[in-house]
Amino acid sequence: GQLADAYNNMTGDLKKMIQARDQLLLDVSHELRTPLTNSKLALEMLPGSKQKSSILEDIGEMETMINELLETARLNSDSFILSVVDIEVEPFLRKVLENYSLQNNRVELSSVIKGTHISGDEARLTTVLKNLIDNAVKYSAAKADPVRISAFKEASFLIIQVEDSGPGIPEEKLPFIFEPFYKADNTRAKQPGGYGLGLHLCKRIMHLHDAELEISNRIGSKGLTAKMVFPLSRKPS
Repeated sequence: GQLADAYNNMTGDLKKMIQARDQLLLDVSHELRTPLTNSKLALEMLPGSKQKSSILEDIGEMETMINELLETARLNSDSFILSVVDIEVEPFLRKVLENYSLQNNRVELSSVIKGTHISGDEARLTTVLKNLIDNAVKYSAAKADPVRISAFKEASFLIIQVEDSGPGIPEEKLPFIFEPFYKADNTRAKQPGGYGLGLHLCKRIMHLHDAELEISNRIGSKGLTAKMVFPLSRKPS
């Protein structure tokens, strides 16, 4: 009985610590928005230079991180409701891929099942797909095979798949990639959105759709395979 009480107390303390951490991140994110905006306005008054461009880039990265933190808090709120609509998969994919039309054929729609529909929040599913594609492009060499997007049915699931030919992720690190602020490769250069929040946010969005986000190393070749897995028989709860 004492052991059970101690375990319950420890669980409660850990939950409070996590809640306190999340609330601190949220509060700090809100407070940082004003000084960042003021800094951008002040920089616009300065003449162009490499230093100015570098500072603006740093501010942009901070804004990305703050926006992702606030969006994560919004998605975790009990009052949040998805804007669910009927989405035809093929036009949805082609619309997202229009954003990559100027990237020298680095992204291609390799195959897509026609006439298939899913129910979901189109804006937030677009966020997930763009994040997966951006990561795939970011970590693939410029002259590597293009990032391949496909959509197909597998049993009672609709799968949207993103494959790249990058370096992949060490197998021992794969279980942690959806944790907030976790970076599988700390040696990578700092890049916008590279703070370990993007995949955590994507996982949460997929969970709200009663769907799964799966990421694995490609078998027999370099690169990653990311899958957005939707059950065809259910709508998001």
